[in-house]
Amino acid sequence: MLDLFRKDVGSFTRAYEFLAQIFDHGDTDLEERYHFSKALAALLRDENLHQAIDLSGAQLTHYRLSDQGMRDLQRGSAATAVRPVTSVGGAKVRDEKLVALSELIQAINNLFDGELTDADAIAYLDHVAGKLLERDHLGEQARHNTKEQFSLGSFDQDFIETVLEGLDHYQAMASQVQGNDRVRSGFARLVRDLVS
Repeated sequence: MLDLFRKDVGSFTRAYEFLAQIFDHGDTDLEERYHFSKALAALLRDENLHQAIDLSGAQLTHYRLSDQGMRDLQRGSAATAVRPVTSVGGAKVRDEKLVALSELIQAINNLFDGELTDADAIAYLDHVAGKLLERDHLGEQARHNTKEQFSLGSFDQDFIETVLEGLDHYQAMASQVQGNDRVRSGFARLVRDLVS
């Protein structure tokens, strides 16, 4: 949350600095808030994000303004084109797990053809990875080797075997769901409980 606040404070100060060059706000409270925010932003650096920051005694006592002159902005000139400020303080906290999951889904979708849903992609990846983790020798190889060394071991053979076994197992399960009323109703009940 502090990281989000820091970004919003930075966005406010940059927007104010930009807009103050174009027109006089005529609002001393806003000017004071800008100077306070600029001083506060200096305290909200990365190395301070995990420390408590006590602002109870903070008070803006003075600030200095200096006239830097007027400039004529000619409309239509490419050199003086001004892009509008679209939003300030609209940042959102990024959940790193969701970002990683989104990147993983995108990578899977880039590999496979067809209409795969996010659930298809994650379920298949999770199934194959989970089955591979059941193979004790792979866990040993992974713990005692670098990624490069691990890739030289039996992973490729185990990977293909796992994919083919999964195909056989899913085919057998799908056949039972299709051909056996007891299995179909029991499996449907389990799935219904998960999705409702």
